[in-house]
Amino acid sequence: MKTAAKVFIILGMIFGAILILPLILGIFALKKLEEPNPDRNEIVTWGILTLIFVSLIGGIFMLVLADQPNPGPAVIDAKPEPAKQEAPKGDSLDDIKKAKELLDAGAISQEEYENIKKKALEK
Repeated sequence: MKTAAKVFIILGMIFGAILILPLILGIFALKKLEEPNPDRNEIVTWGILTLIFVSLIGGIFMLVLADQPNPGPAVIDAKPEPAKQEAPKGDSLDDIKKAKELLDAGAISQEEYENIKKKALEK
């Protein structure tokens, strides 16, 4: 989202280069996007200024970015965080149903079924 905002701000700066105002506001908006923990109100303010004077789409992206919980710095080549092993409580019932089907099909023993059921209920 942040990268898209930057692209459209830069495009607005290029195509609006005949006027000095889009260049100046675009530079400040790009600097605001580079801050590690920008203030939400400042992002909204710069998003509105960008929307009006620099780039319609870039401003929209900045306003959407302001609604995100923490619009931190954009990271390219970031390794995804490993998924948490905790399953939602709704999956416990599904696990028990699947285990019961495997038990009925003879794929697992009664003891294995009880172990799966016990683990699912502990979640």
